[in-house]
Amino acid sequence: MNSLRSGLSSRVVGGVRPSLKLRRVSAASSSVRQRRQAEDSGNLTPFSFERKQVNSSSISAAGSCRWSSSSTTISNVGLPVPLPFEQSKFNSATVDIAKIQVEDTADFALKLFATVDKLRKDGKAALWLKVPTDFCHFISIASHYGFQLHHTQPKYLMMYLWLPEDVPDKVPPYGTHHVGVAGCVMNSQDEVLLVKDKHKGAMWKFPGGLADVGEGIGEAAVREVWEETGVMTEFRSVLSMRHQHEMQFGNSDLYFICRLMLPEDTGALDINKCNHEIADACWMPLDQFKKQTRHSMLAVVADMLEKPEEKELTRSLHESAIPDRAPYFLYHRHS
Repeated sequence: MNSLRSGLSSRVVGGVRPSLKLRRVSAASSSVRQRRQAEDSGNLTPFSFERKQVNSSSISAAGSCRWSSSSTTISNVGLPVPLPFEQSKFNSATVDIAKIQVEDTADFALKLFATVDKLRKDGKAALWLKVPTDFCHFISIASHYGFQLHHTQPKYLMMYLWLPEDVPDKVPPYGTHHVGVAGCVMNSQDEVLLVKDKHKGAMWKFPGGLADVGEGIGEAAVREVWEETGVMTEFRSVLSMRHQHEMQFGNSDLYFICRLMLPEDTGALDINKCNHEIADACWMPLDQFKKQTRHSMLAVVADMLEKPEEKELTRSLHESAIPDRAPYFLYHRHS
């Protein structure tokens, strides 16, 4: 454990970390105090534990959180009370480091180990660890026990440990796909709304971009068209969908081209392009666009625009069959 205390260490009380200064464990934490005494006397190997009547599973410095029959015995020292956790979906539990109380990194290491031990005995499938960015000095300890980084958010990251030793890890990866949208808009003169990005070699295309988290496909397409061209539209249908791999950040990409309609009471169709993102925007006759586009996907969609009602997917709102889940849109051929 001395190797842990040689790095960042802090006193954390009620989720508040007032200082990164190294502190000794208080007398109130007897199990940690006894462990340190064993360390100081040379009778204990860091991260090596053993208890009576334990099976042959092991904990190794390589990172798997298991018990070891070859570990040094700590006489009269049991594991501390586990960290507080919340029950989570799919038979898992979550520890939020911002809500725990530990004396320092050494205390955290012992209590995390005790938590894993309890949850394994309880038959839990996984333990999630929510680590706010202010507490990133705990990451190396969790990693030592076999926790893996799953995903990050602006103010925290999530790690997890798969607990069953006889079942393969079934936790799915995070963020495998991006969802992109484009809006195909035509006016009464059979002209289609197009934009050209600022990057070199950009070609004319439908305005669009990535959908925001929790945003519907149609709503995202309407928003993107408005942001890039200043033209207000309404969602009508989905014309096509592309699935492509090895895209941004190595993720796969789902790209939906939506048919958008101009409101009946619309006045001016003037374009007010976004100068930050768009180099140019225009209304181009559909026939001209079909002749000049070099993009096979756009060419297919352009052909569809001659009789879109025969090919488009409209949507209908449905209640989820699973309680407490939000309603969803189903995209389908109109019957």
